[in-house]
Amino acid sequence: MSSPTIKIVTQQSHDKTANVIAVVAIVVTLLAQLIPAAATLLAAVIASKNKVFACCCIPKDDWQEHARREGWIPRDECKWRAIDVEGQDDDGQKATVRIHMLAGEYRWVLGSSSQIELGNESADLSGHIRNLELSPIATTVVAIGLASVEGTYPEQSVLSQERADRIIRVVKDELKPSIPVHGLSLGRFVDERSKATPRETSTQRRVVVVEVLGFSKANLSKAVYDALQKAAEGPDPLPFNVKDYKDRTYTDHSFGKL
Repeated sequence: MSSPTIKIVTQQSHDKTANVIAVVAIVVTLLAQLIPAAATLLAAVIASKNKVFACCCIPKDDWQEHARREGWIPRDECKWRAIDVEGQDDDGQKATVRIHMLAGEYRWVLGSSSQIELGNESADLSGHIRNLELSPIATTVVAIGLASVEGTYPEQSVLSQERADRIIRVVKDELKPSIPVHGLSLGRFVDERSKATPRETSTQRRVVVVEVLGFSKANLSKAVYDALQKAAEGPDPLPFNVKDYKDRTYTDHSFGKL
């Protein structure tokens, strides 16, 4: 018995309407899949642009703090910034100094001579001082005290001196240097127009330690002050200028005030 044979006969469809409907159905299906994906991509691009725009609008001194707050930069990457500058006294005697400043987002807490902060969170001054590496050719360490525009000049002058004294104590406790540790208090920031919120004036409350490198016959009270001023006006400037503060009180804690 022979096997049954099935014959399939095909012929070109002449139903143009059916073909159009089929094509439209395919297009609709593809669009249904592509539109959500495109919307997601567009949202991501907009968010990225907004983030870039926001980042570009952050003041130069605050970008690292903002980055840490957003989780872009690990907290422990914040280091001391060091600048070497030559200063001189009124007699032309020179001294090379190394200015160490905690990265811009670290400030003294408003009104405090014992606490520093990262944004609004408490930070460990002793730990940062402990990580400060003094040069083997350093002959003197100078702790710098600064106070922001809030409060009266006498009050902030005392606070500035207390901050310098606090750094001196911590340097001695943590680093135990075999060289003298002096203090330079700059007093209160003078520009009354800068009064705003504590966050905005925090840039006036830096944490600064200076080393005098090598032997110098210069009057350190004036040479260190001159070096700090030059560092604020150089090609890679410090974000504060000693000329913007009222006082200049230099203290040699071995022999008293100079």
